[in-house]
Amino acid sequence: MIKIAVCLPSYNEKDNIQKITQIIDDGLTKIEEVSAVIVNCDNCSPDETNVLFNKTKTQHEKISLVDLRKGKGINLLNFFNYCLQNDIDYAFTFDSDLKSIDSTWIEKYYEFLKNGIDFILPKYKRNYQEGNTTNHFICPVLYEKYGIFIRQPIGGDYGFNRKFIEIILQKKFTPNILMYGIDIFMVVTAIVNNLKIEEVELGYKIHNPSLLKMEDIFESVLRGFSETCRLYPYYNNKKIINYKCYEYEIKKLQKHSNIETKYLQFCKSNRLNSYNEILNYWLSLLNKYINEIENPSEELIAKMKEIFVCRTVSFWLKNQSNPNWEKQLMKELYGRKYGITN
Repeated sequence: MIKIAVCLPSYNEKDNIQKITQIIDDGLTKIEEVSAVIVNCDNCSPDETNVLFNKTKTQHEKISLVDLRKGKGINLLNFFNYCLQNDIDYAFTFDSDLKSIDSTWIEKYYEFLKNGIDFILPKYKRNYQEGNTTNHFICPVLYEKYGIFIRQPIGGDYGFNRKFIEIILQKKFTPNILMYGIDIFMVVTAIVNNLKIEEVELGYKIHNPSLLKMEDIFESVLRGFSETCRLYPYYNNKKIINYKCYEYEIKKLQKHSNIETKYLQFCKSNRLNSYNEILNYWLSLLNKYINEIENPSEELIAKMKEIFVCRTVSFWLKNQSNPNWEKQLMKELYGRKYGITN
């Protein structure tokens, strides 16, 4: 019998943990002839996320792995070890703040794994104010260093088999990989080991907003990417980007006064007076990081962290009425030379 484990890494997710656990449980009931367990890997949440998880009624077994240390990567490392120790065949991990997940996600991922795919990534439609580290940083750097375009490489919601788990546990989990750098570490691990990768359409992604910790997430991912690159060699050949951009409904810009204040202050102090000036400055730092990715200077990291907010807010303001904002993003970061689908 095939053994499946689903991970819900969490920290202070009491408002959503029971709902997502029940959805996962419902999805697992639709898969026949498998043995399944739901695993909450928690960083000892003070809001008692794990207590609520344990109280949730499910048809499938639940396991709690609580660690006093904080970090998403710590939770996933604990999950990988659990899977290996318990002979899990197929594993899934879904961010525990997800609100748009439905039971069909489990079925979709399972079918791909059963048919020989080693590692599954999500592909979502997202609001133009979300996925900022993905949009402006991770996607272009991943493409430049490893030659593959993946739209949501740090989406957090993955499926993988035992082969992937055995491979990733052979590597060292460095400090930022144990934090927010875990997602890009997982994806690069799949790429460089020539595993069969598939992106799966999942519709819109809705989850708890993370804009208030955007800078901290960005820095941890940036450092985690550098740590990952020190572990893995690069690919020189780039595949043609054959990605059809989504068209979005126009939504009103959400106001985030603290973030927008930083944007205005940065533009003023650095004499950046136009959108293109901000874009060009961001691209210059991005290229510098790509060239120095294994050992970026602290000065470069500080500059990138500072301009990152400015770049993202300027992009929001420019594209708040643009249903084709994703196409605009692709043109700015990749140009027309890579075969982007219009």
